This record gives sequence, C-alpha cells and structure tokens, in this order.
Amino acid sequence: MDLLAGTGLALLARPIVTFGSLFWAQLSGFSASQLWWFATSNPAGVKLHPQLSTAISMAGLWYIATVRAVCVSLRDVSVPVYNGEEYNVFHGLVLLVGILTAMKGPQVLGRAMGLLTLPITLASAAMYHTARAHLWLTGLLWRFMREDGSAYKLALSCLLFMPVVLTLPTTLWYGVATRIHVRLSRSFIT
Repeated sequence: MDLLAGTGLALLARPIVTFGSLFWAQLSGFSASQLWWFATSNPAGVKLHPQLSTAISMAGLWYIATVRAVCVSLRDVSVPVYNGEEYNVFHGLVLLVGILTAMKGPQVLGRAMGLLTLPITLASAAMYHTARAHLWLTGLLWRFMREDGSAYKLALSCLLFMPVVLTLPTTLWYGVATRIHVRLSRSFIT
C-alpha cells in the first residue's frame, strides 16, 4: 500500500504542485483580505485599538509578502531530470515525499502535510506568544500597583497599565483569529 501511495505521489507531482500553488495563492489572498479588514473594522462589535491593529495587520501583510517571495524564488529554481525535462524545487520535494512514502510508510506523508502548513503555523505561534506576553505584562503591572514596592515600580505601572489593558482585546482578537485560521487551513488540507 505504501508503494502504491508513493508511486501515486511521484506520478502526480505536477498536479499536486499545481494544486498546492493554487491553494497557497487563495489562502494568502484570503489572509491578506482578512488582515486589511481587521485593520479597519470592529469585528463582532469588539472595538480594536486602531494603531495596534494597523501595526499587527501590516506585520502580517509583510509576512505574507515574504512567504510569497520565498515561494516564487524557489519555484524559479529548476533542476534537470533524466529525460531532459526540468522540474522546480517543489516538484522535487513532491517526488522525494513520494519516494520516502514508498520506502518508509504513510507517516512521511503526514509530516510533509505538516511542512505544507508551516508558514501559517509560524504566524499562529508568533501571535500566540505575543498574546501571552501581553497578558503577562498586564498581570505584572497589576501586581506592581497592588504590592508595596518602590515608587519607580508604582509610577511605571500607573502610567502603563491603562494603555496595556486597552490594547489587550486587540492582541487577543488577533491571537484567536490566527488560531481559527490555522485550524481551518489544516482541516482543508487533511
């Protein structure tokens, strides 16, 4: 069965790469439109902080553009094959996954699917850690205001607590939205 799956992957390398590039084009276009919408709207009635929302959206758009540029540069690198045809790097990767699936089994295919979703997984992890850091900072400033500490800690926490609390819904909204986006993308692939 593994040999059949691996051979099928190797023989269908071109359609798989075509589908993958179409999928990533659609996904990156959808992600970019969502980021533009988040930068200027009030999703579900939540009033987002406009400057922070614009900054996070611009960072997301920069990330999408960078991933697209890397994919285009990898697509342009081609390798000559035995019969004179040239395959790009993505065709070679699909062929390699097909050969490894035939030799090692279906777990190789599962790991390859994980690599396919790596760009959105990295974006989600970055937003998750940003939201956790924001929550940690909120708790830290709250503790500084409540405890007996130095005057410097009290002054700093009094100055920063309200801006940090007011920007917290924006960070959490982006964190939840990227988690949902990753889940939907992975469910579409598998």
